[in-house]
Amino acid sequence: MRKWNALLILVLALCFASTVYGQTGVNNAELKGDYAFTFNGFSGNLATSSIFGAVGRFTADGAGNLTNGELDTNGVGGRAAGQSFTGTYSIGADNRGVMISIFRAARRGWPSR
Repeated sequence: MRKWNALLILVLALCFASTVYGQTGVNNAELKGDYAFTFNGFSGNLATSSIFGAVGRFTADGAGNLTNGELDTNGVGGRAAGQSFTGTYSIGADNRGVMISIFRAARRGWPSR
């Protein structure tokens, strides 16, 4: 349950680009292991928007590093499959966190492999 709470906090932080104030990194050990995630909704602006979906996975090492990240997106404008990423994260004393992901070039088209 604690892993799910930590993951939910990180996903919300990523969505709203919040900043952790005060001590950071003191609870990084709360996020350790393999995780999967999904996002869906709309992308665009008030004039034009489209449906967007993404699924992915990553491994957190408990020390603030993300490895083995992969993101697949699908939307009206096309599909980007197998976008690999690495990154870092920091979980503060209040259990709020920030995640920074570094993406490599995406492979586009079908099939995904």
